[in-house]
Amino acid sequence: GTNCLKLAPPRRGLRALAADEGCTRARDSCRAAERAAMKRSDGGESPRDAKQAKTGAADTPSAPAPAPPPAAGAVVNIADLLEIVDDDVDFAVELLGEGLGEMAGHVDKMREGVTAAADDWCTRFKHGAHSIKGVAGNLGLERLQRTAGRAETWAREKIADGAADADAAAARETCDRLGALVDEVKAWNETARETLTAFQK
Repeated sequence: GTNCLKLAPPRRGLRALAADEGCTRARDSCRAAERAAMKRSDGGESPRDAKQAKTGAADTPSAPAPAPPPAAGAVVNIADLLEIVDDDVDFAVELLGEGLGEMAGHVDKMREGVTAAADDWCTRFKHGAHSIKGVAGNLGLERLQRTAGRAETWAREKIADGAADADAAAARETCDRLGALVDEVKAWNETARETLTAFQK
């Protein structure tokens, strides 16, 4: 009985050894292995988990950093602008010049109405923002179009709530932001012909 391990064929597994009467060590090893397997199948800690707990790091490489958020919108969507003018660069430059003058005029009128605290300043503000949104959209000026659209929505909501008078300061800030974006397009327009021509090549 005490020599069963020595007499067992070299390739017999633990279960076969445990079947031999008196092979206590083999039987205990088999049961221990079964209990460990059951613990892992029930969600217990695996050897890999134990290793990670000791080292504080997983074997797999860390996930890559998240991609940066997309831009809020281009100053000018060149592809859209060229499509609007049927790839006529001269016409695009002409439209940009006219549109910039019109939008700058709307911003000035919006600012004047807010500053003078006219009774209908919020309505005039809304109309000006709507006009800027339309011109900007027709020229592919994405960033300016989005900002003007938000300004129009804001003014419409304030009029509906009857709370426009309390937000004149916010309206002035929006006018400044729209004016800055118009200036941004003006700066881009200084090299518009070269930029549009290069885009077509």
